[in-house]
Amino acid sequence: MRRTVVTFITVLAVYVATISASTAASSPPLVLLGSGLAQYVVEGPRDLTGNNAVAQNGVSIDSIEDGRLYVTGTPEEVTAIAELGFTATRLTAPPKVAPDGTNVFDFPSADSAHHNFA
Repeated sequence: MRRTVVTFITVLAVYVATISASTAASSPPLVLLGSGLAQYVVEGPRDLTGNNAVAQNGVSIDSIEDGRLYVTGTPEEVTAIAELGFTATRLTAPPKVAPDGTNVFDFPSADSAHHNFA
């Protein structure tokens, strides 16, 4: 009985090690933030076929509007999308400080009795 249990545990351990090794070898590389990712607006896709063609290039579709996809991806992925005939434009972040010196987290002047510091 003991020999059967030991054999079963050994076979199970070899099986799990084999599955883990094959899964790790076939997994795509993980893209980390800060490695060239940016947001883009892709114009052109008007149906699910176009949306799927864009997604198959590896970008993450963040939002869909009529004829526009907001995606996050690398420049290489966006180049592949442009080769499909769609227009991709990089989105820029809004400025953190307005021309009049107000900050994104500032209260409006009408609420000057309040403050935004702790």
